[in-house]
Amino acid sequence: MPRAAGPRLCREKPRSINNYAIYATYTANGKTVSVVNVGPDRFRFNADGSFTLAITGTIELASGPGAGTVSGQAGQTLYLFTPTGELDEDGNPIYDVDVLKVAGARPGGNFCDLLAA
Repeated sequence: MPRAAGPRLCREKPRSINNYAIYATYTANGKTVSVVNVGPDRFRFNADGSFTLAITGTIELASGPGAGTVSGQAGQTLYLFTPTGELDEDGNPIYDVDVLKVAGARPGGNFCDLLAA
């Protein structure tokens, strides 16, 4: 059956998907640690002005010689950003941020320990 002419209703919430591969290197005390952030960030915008952000992939994942993975995250974190109704000094909205979900591996430790003298 052909679709009727005229406006089409969209039932899906507006969203944005961004894929990143970010590599960073931290150096201190003659030592270097490299970390990687890889994966999609998904934004879903809600009618009330709030939005969710789902970060999936690896985030600041760091490993050291003989230490294996020492810090970072591999998995997904879901955040809810709710506008407070206030603006910052540049006129941008200020949001309250809630963590709704955390899933995946989160090795203990801190990559700064690898850089310590």
